[in-house]
Amino acid sequence: MSDNPEQLATCMESESRSLVPDIPTEGLKHDWGLLDRYQAFSAELVRMSVGGIAAVGFLVTALAGKDGLLKISGVPLTSRLSMAVSLSAFGLSAGTALAHRFVSSDSMAFHMSLLRMQLRGRANADISSEKAARDRRLKLSGALLLVSSSFLSIGALALAVSFIALLSNIPQ
Repeated sequence: MSDNPEQLATCMESESRSLVPDIPTEGLKHDWGLLDRYQAFSAELVRMSVGGIAAVGFLVTALAGKDGLLKISGVPLTSRLSMAVSLSAFGLSAGTALAHRFVSSDSMAFHMSLLRMQLRGRANADISSEKAARDRRLKLSGALLLVSSSFLSIGALALAVSFIALLSNIPQ
């Protein structure tokens, strides 16, 4: 390459135009729509998990407040343990749902990179390596949704056990 700035700029401009070949958008609309639906589902998991955390907070506030139904010392051990499990499970559910959003976006970036590599005619070894990385992220993304849903279910069940244990212990 030359030290001439005009030649360098021309070379960089033509190189940058060749970096992003035209990817057919018709086929990608389905991919982006699918990503959007999965991320909307993980957003709902986050929303429900945060709601569960708020429910545990309300329960603790109702128990420990000035006019609370019971004092914390009078709360059955089953209920206290269930609240701890519930709080932990809701937190883990929200965390894995947020991790899903990151990994699913990352897998879409790998998908776009793979399409660009195929359009540029890159070596098969590069393409297969990129495809393997994308596929690993897609599998991880699916696993994160499953784990988040499982933690949400565990949190809801533990919260229900806590409520039942409390209701059975309230003096009549």
